[in-house]
Amino acid sequence: MSELVRTAHASTEPSAQPGSSDKNAKTRQALELIAVRGRDVLGVRHLLEGGTAWVGNVSDALARIQLKEFGGQPLLIGEVTSGEHTIHIPAHARARMHKRGDLPRLLAGPYRISLCEGERAVLVLGPVQIRAQVVRVACSPTRAALASVAGWIALAAASYLVVLGICAALAPPPSLTLEHGALQRAHARYLPANGAHP
Repeated sequence: MSELVRTAHASTEPSAQPGSSDKNAKTRQALELIAVRGRDVLGVRHLLEGGTAWVGNVSDALARIQLKEFGGQPLLIGEVTSGEHTIHIPAHARARMHKRGDLPRLLAGPYRISLCEGERAVLVLGPVQIRAQVVRVACSPTRAALASVAGWIALAAASYLVVLGICAALAPPPSLTLEHGALQRAHARYLPANGAHP
């Protein structure tokens, strides 16, 4: 039977924390999953809202491992839904959960663990361990940041057009070209009529 283990803690939102700074506003919580075999790291994922992590023979697996003793099918290991960071312990698997300020608990699957910030869990699938914890990750650029970039681009374009207008105003006027033979006609009245030079 799958059971959900949840711990109740005070809100970890930046606005609820006393003395919260702007640094906290630029990060959000993610479920960090690290798959290791001995000292070798097989995969790392940071799951945000709506994210899932699988192991087994799937295209986007956290770790491609043999799962014969767990049914041979790909397994959902972690997911984040509705702000809840959940670890799934499949049948015949073991896990160790470290709560904040508490002794570690040993668990056997099938089981579900809901992690909060500051708690850790280690899922053991044969020779592979999957370490899970809730961490803060930097957010991607927001619309405000993209708008400020667009503002700088608009300022650069406007500056370019102003400089182009100033250069056009200060440039000398274009040279005038005369029609073919206009110079000879202008001098013709001052030259002797018979074409002799003095």
